[in-house]
Amino acid sequence: MRIYGTFALPTDDSDLNHMGYVFHFGGGPRVYVTGDTDFSELLFNAAKQKPDLVITCINGGYNNLSHWEAAEVCGKIGPKAAIPCHYDMFPDNSADPKQFRGNAETSCTRSGLSGVDTR
Repeated sequence: MRIYGTFALPTDDSDLNHMGYVFHFGGGPRVYVTGDTDFSELLFNAAKQKPDLVITCINGGYNNLSHWEAAEVCGKIGPKAAIPCHYDMFPDNSADPKQFRGNAETSCTRSGLSGVDTR
């Protein structure tokens, strides 16, 4: 297994240790985990690792990616599938994963991809 560090934008100036990771399981899949991150076009650079799967936060609170920002990142990276996370963690900061699914399908179409499986 190989682990590659990727860019993640810190969610505030008190915590500057955020990173994302791409896990490459030998001849198997490559999995990109965004970690806690705010939106930045620098997230698109994870595409260099050609991830098959993206696991991304979608809650939008506390300066994390919103469901539409996470979908844009997936659309630019082009994985085969995406798994949303960090939703319904707190009563006042929730997101519906169905919103991510709809936005991911739209974002992939705009990027010329066949689609991202978000089931």
